[in-house]
Amino acid sequence: MRHIRFILLPLVLAVTWPLAGQDPPAVTSGDEATDELLARERIRASVEAILEEYMQGEPDGEVVVAKAIVAAESFAALGPDVAPYLINELEQERPGLFDLCAYSLGMLATPDAEMALRDAAARADDEPGSEALTRKAWALWGLALQGRVDALRLTVEGRHRTFDYAMHHRTSLLEAVAFLTAPASVPVLLDLLDVFASDAERYRERRAVLDALRRVGDSSAAPRILPLLEHANPAVRGNAASALRSMGTPEVIAALVLVLDDEHRIVRQNAAAALEYIGASGQQKKILERLDRETDIYARRSLYRLLADTAGSEAFALLNRYAGRVDRSMATGPRSAIRLPAPAWQTIRTKKPRFSCTIPIPYTHKFSI
Repeated sequence: MRHIRFILLPLVLAVTWPLAGQDPPAVTSGDEATDELLARERIRASVEAILEEYMQGEPDGEVVVAKAIVAAESFAALGPDVAPYLINELEQERPGLFDLCAYSLGMLATPDAEMALRDAAARADDEPGSEALTRKAWALWGLALQGRVDALRLTVEGRHRTFDYAMHHRTSLLEAVAFLTAPASVPVLLDLLDVFASDAERYRERRAVLDALRRVGDSSAAPRILPLLEHANPAVRGNAASALRSMGTPEVIAALVLVLDDEHRIVRQNAAAALEYIGASGQQKKILERLDRETDIYARRSLYRLLADTAGSEAFALLNRYAGRVDRSMATGPRSAIRLPAPAWQTIRTKKPRFSCTIPIPYTHKFSI
C-alpha cells in the first residue's frame, strides 16, 4: 500500500497543480529523502563531535587558537551544508563557541553565512557590555574573511567601535579587516582618514586607519598620506611617518628624510624607523648630517642601522666616526648596527668596557670586512 501512495502522489500533483497556474514542485523519492536525511544527520553528528572536541578540557569561554584552527578546518571540510548548524550555534551566543562559529562561517562564505554574521553584529551592537563588543568584533572578522569590505566602516560605527579590538598579537581588528579585503580596502581607508584627520576627538580611529594602511602597504595611498607629515599635530605627523614605512617610493623616502629635522622627537623616531625599514640608498650624506645633530637615542639607533644597511663597504668607516660617542643605551651605539667578530671592534673600542663586545640586536644587518 505504501508503494502505491508513492506512485499515485506524482500523478495527483501533475493533475491538480497546473489548475492553480503554477508549476508542480519537485518530488523527492523515498530513497532520495532518506539519503538526504541521513546526510544531514551525519553532518549534525560531525558538528557535535567537533564542538565537543574543541571545548573538551578547556576553560569555559576561552579561545584556544590552535584548536580553533583545527575545528574551523574540520567544519570547512564538511562543505556548505554545515552552515545551518553553525548559524544555529552562532545565534545561541555561547562564549568561546560564538567566536569559533563566526570564524568558520567566514570561511564558508555562503549567502546564509553572510546574513547570519551581519545579524549577529547588529544584535551585538544593540547590547551593552564587553561580551557584546567581542561578539561584534568576531562577526565582523567573519565578514572580512568573506571579503566584505564594508566591515571596515562597521568597526568605527555603532555602540561598539571595535576598530582597535585586538584580534592577534599587536594587530587590531581594523588592520586585520583591511588586510583581508585589500586592495578594495584602500580607498575606504583613505576616505576614513580624511574624516578622522580633521577630528581631534577621534585620534584613536585616525591612528588605527594609518596603521591599517601601513599593514596593507599599498603605495598608491602614499600621495594621500604625505601631506600629513606637515600636519599641525605632531601625533598625526608621527603616525603618518610610521604608516609610510611600507610604501618605499622615492617620494616617500625624500619626504621622510626631511622629517628627520622635525622638532618633536617622536616624529623623528618614527621617520628614522621607517627609513630603517625601507632603506635610503643615496641619502648617506643627509643621514650623517642628521646624526651629527640628533640627540634622541632611539632615532640614532635607527639611523646607525640604516647606514649599516645602505652604505655597503663604506659602512664601517662611516660608523667609525661615532665610535667614541657614548649613548645612554648600550643597544643604540654604532657597533650595535652591525655584527663583527670581537677583535674587529678593537679599532673602534670606546673607553667604556661594556662597549668592547659585539651587541646582537633584532634586525641586525649582515656586514663583512
